Amino acid sequence: MTPQILGDPEAGRIEITGRSIPENATSFYEPLLNWIEDYKIQSQEKTELMFHVDYLNSISQKIFYDILDRCSEIAKSKSLVVIWKYDEDDEEILDEGKVFQSKFDLEFSLIEVTE
Repeated sequence: MTPQILGDPEAGRIEITGRSIPENATSFYEPLLNWIEDYKIQSQEKTELMFHVDYLNSISQKIFYDILDRCSEIAKSKSLVVIWKYDEDDEEILDEGKVFQSKFDLEFSLIEVTE
């Protein structure tokens, strides 16, 4: 299963939502990683990177790290906000967000979603 990905350069938004267990994560996420490289050149004054996944496998974890690493370069000169949404009572995804938060010196919000 693959997540939905939205990259909106005019709004300064990157969103990854859903379940991230692609068969070939490297090839699935390669267009997004390339898009981020292009976006960094002319990024908005404020960029919002939002994750709302209910599951991610180990290779997706590595790719998410790469996404955050590439986006952290934006934060050197402009505003970057990372929003990590997790469903109510989903401790595993909350913990994943905390791990990513601890690895990067970025503005990071952990937001519980109740539905």
